Amino acid sequence: MNAQLKLYVIFILLLFMSTLTYAQLKLGDNPGNIQKSALLELESKSQGLLLPRIADTTQTTLKNSPDGMIIYFIPNKSLYIHANNAWVKLLPEGNTITSLNGQTVSTQLLKTTNVAGTYAITSTAGNHTLNIPNATATTNGFMSTGAQTFAGSKVFNSAVIANGSFILNNGMTSTTGAVNIITSASQPIQLISGDITEIYGTSVSIGSATGTTIAQDLYLPHIQVDDTKDTVLLVDQGKVWKKRLGASAQTLPVRVVTTSTGITDDDYTVIRSGSSGAVNITLPAANGRTGRIFIIKLAKGASDVVVNASGSSFDGDDSNTGFNLTNGESATVQSDGTYWYIISTANPL
Repeated sequence: MNAQLKLYVIFILLLFMSTLTYAQLKLGDNPGNIQKSALLELESKSQGLLLPRIADTTQTTLKNSPDGMIIYFIPNKSLYIHANNAWVKLLPEGNTITSLNGQTVSTQLLKTTNVAGTYAITSTAGNHTLNIPNATATTNGFMSTGAQTFAGSKVFNSAVIANGSFILNNGMTSTTGAVNIITSASQPIQLISGDITEIYGTSVSIGSATGTTIAQDLYLPHIQVDDTKDTVLLVDQGKVWKKRLGASAQTLPVRVVTTSTGITDDDYTVIRSGSSGAVNITLPAANGRTGRIFIIKLAKGASDVVVNASGSSFDGDDSNTGFNLTNGESATVQSDGTYWYIISTANPL
C-alpha cells in the first residue's frame, strides 16, 4: 500500500514539473493576461526593468558570456550587448542612421553649390550637395555679385540705389510724384538717337540743385511747339526768351553798340548807334548754328557798318566775306550750318 502511494506521489510530481517546463512567466500587473508569444512578460505603469549594473566587464564571470546578454555598463552609462565575443554598445555612436539618400558610410556631410542648372541634391561617397544656381530670366536662384538678368515684376518699398550706370531700355513711369534725376557729373541727359517727340506736364525744367547757370548752349534743333499752350519760355543765364503763341507780342534780346563788336549767341537784334566812324560787326561762325537768325540794324544818323563773319562766308559764295549797311539800313541773316544767308534788307521809313 505504501509502495503504491509513493508511486502516485512521484507521478503527480513529474506531471507538475512537466507543466512548469512549458509554462509562460508574467511579472507585474494583470498576471492572468499573458501574451501568447512572450516567454517572459513584464507589465507595470510605475515600475521598469532594472538590468544588472556592471562596472568591469573583464571579470571572470563575464568573459565567457554568451552573445545576446545585455548589461548596464556604469563607466559609460550605456547599455551594452555581448556580440562576437565582445561587449559593445547596444546603440553605437555614428550608426544611428544606417542610410541617408542611399549613402551608408558612417560619416556624411551636407554641402551647397551654385552650378548653372536647376535645383538638385546629389549624393556621392557620403557627401550630399544641394545645388542652388544663380537666378536667370528663366530660373529661380541666388542673386549673385555677377551680371544677371531677371524676369517678372519686382516691387521695392525703399530706395533703389545704382552706383554704376543706370540704363532704361523701355521707359520709366512715376505713378505717385515727380521723377527727379539728380547728378553731380558733367554728363548731360540725352537720347541715344532720335528726336524728343513728347513731354508730359505743363513745363520741363533743366537745371542744377546748387548751380545757377547752364554752361553750354541748350541746343533744340527740331523743337515743335504745341499750339494749345499759351507760351514757350527759355531762360539761359538770366536771359529770358519768351514767345506768346497766338499773339503778336514777342520778347527777344536787343543790344545797342557804339563801337566794333562781335555778335554772340545771346544776341538777336544788334543796333549800331553813334557817328564816330564806321565800325565792324562780326557774326559768329555759321557752322553749328543751323537755323540761327540775327538782325543787324543801323540807327538813323549812325555811321556805316561793315558786317562780316568769323570763319564763314555769305550766300554760298566763299569769296563773299561781308557786306555794308548805310543810311539806316537793316539786314536779317540766317545760318544753314555752313554759310550765312542774307534773308532780307530794309531801308528806313
